[in-house]
Amino acid sequence: MLKVDEIADKKSCFYRALPYERMFVLLARDEAAPIAIKAWIDERIRLGKNTEGDEQITEAYDCLESMRREREDILAKLQEVNKMGPDELRFSTDEEISADCPPRLDTFERGEKRGFG
Repeated sequence: MLKVDEIADKKSCFYRALPYERMFVLLARDEAAPIAIKAWIDERIRLGKNTEGDEQITEAYDCLESMRREREDILAKLQEVNKMGPDELRFSTDEEISADCPPRLDTFERGEKRGFG
């Protein structure tokens, strides 16, 4: 799911998480993310929490495949953002964005538009 969908979907794990419940987020730009999702799928099935055809498992497979397809485009966008000059882009930190640990992308301004998209 996309971030905006997760936040809006009242059935999502993100939405249903308790206020102080810990969560772990995987981003499509991380090449380890699809591998981690596959491990989660395998473990859920091994534990008997899900079966191969369950909606939750199907959604996880869809996410895994989407992440694989979208990763290169996302990394290209991040490289484009890193090349922008200070007049085009201002970060709340002086850190450069990287594929491994970027600053929050919603902290930059570009013209009138806020966010990454």
